[in-house]
Amino acid sequence: MAQQPDGSVDPLVDAGHRLRQAREARGLNLRQLALETRISSPVLEALERGWRDRLPEATYLRTMLPLLEQHLSLPSGSLEAALPSAATAAQKRAKTFVVFRFTPGSIDVFTTWQGTWIYAVLCLGLVYGLNLEQQRLAAAGLLALR
Repeated sequence: MAQQPDGSVDPLVDAGHRLRQAREARGLNLRQLALETRISSPVLEALERGWRDRLPEATYLRTMLPLLEQHLSLPSGSLEAALPSAATAAQKRAKTFVVFRFTPGSIDVFTTWQGTWIYAVLCLGLVYGLNLEQQRLAAAGLLALR
């Protein structure tokens, strides 16, 4: 098992080891367990191997872990070590806030609400400008209707 710098075993790796043992004791492979619990195979594999970067948010893990414990007849709370600590979650949130700060260059025009608003304002501004130009041409008698 993977050890942390202080020599202790990583709790996520330990929980993953327990999960793998329980799954194999029931004679299930990852795909079968995924089908029975409706938890994707990549998430189950990340849990078993201790891959923190591939795990879903803690909110989802809080609902998945009791389901796995119940399905594999594990003691309640035996997989809670897979949940990130509060300090780790706070650091991740702070890092995420800095990374996803709103800047004009970070807007994906067609898939975010900010992009949709900018696109709508731009379209309305262009239609308004075109309307003003048409009115100016009509007032000057330069607008050919035919």
